[in-house]
Amino acid sequence: MNTEPLRKIGLTEGESKVYLALLEIGASTTGPIVDKARVARSKIYHILERLIEKGLVTTILEKQVKHYQAADPDRLITYISETERKLQENKKFIQSIMPALEARKNQGPMEEAEIYRGIEGVKTARELALKTLKKGDTLYVLGGNRINQLALHAYWKDFHQRRKAKGVYAKYIIQEDARDTMGKDKPYSEGKKMLMQVKFFDLPGPVHIDIFGDYVVTCIMQGSFVSFLIKNKFVADYYRNYFNKVWEAASK
Repeated sequence: MNTEPLRKIGLTEGESKVYLALLEIGASTTGPIVDKARVARSKIYHILERLIEKGLVTTILEKQVKHYQAADPDRLITYISETERKLQENKKFIQSIMPALEARKNQGPMEEAEIYRGIEGVKTARELALKTLKKGDTLYVLGGNRINQLALHAYWKDFHQRRKAKGVYAKYIIQEDARDTMGKDKPYSEGKKMLMQVKFFDLPGPVHIDIFGDYVVTCIMQGSFVSFLIKNKFVADYYRNYFNKVWEAASK
């Protein structure tokens, strides 16, 4: 007989085989049970003891020899009811100690890291900023440059319009050698109207860093375009502090 129904109610494979074997052969010593159930002889006593504890096997003595006998199948219904009762008791107990368990839970920061590739990857990473930040929050961008402006000119304009509509502020530190192109180009020159502040600093290279919430995204805007995203509160706070230091030294 298939052991799956008995396993579904909580019996192990070995317990299921032994119980079914005993139903067929009746009261027996361990030898015939092992042969019928095809379980390891070294495990038979442990299996029988567990079945006795569950009320599914009883023992009788015949001529001073212990025989084992399966309880009537109706006993399975009682076993299920007892199991359900114990589960309900355990559930109530766990519910009662849930506040204590929650208090012990590690409250450390959630961490994750991802890599985005290509122009669309740059957009995906920046869209996360718009999803993460709420009205009154600030997006920090360190190292804005001519290369990323030219590569995504239309997207940046659209992004900043949506950012402004959401009420999210932006602070940009743009590379000094991009002043002529980005300093005069909307939305970077519209200041308060676009909820944006811009300064310039000598940070050459095709890389810019976005800092928002618990996220830091490093974008390499050259070659195949790759964005490295890290979610870590401590790292994000570090980069914000670094941004503020550079901001103090940057020029308008």
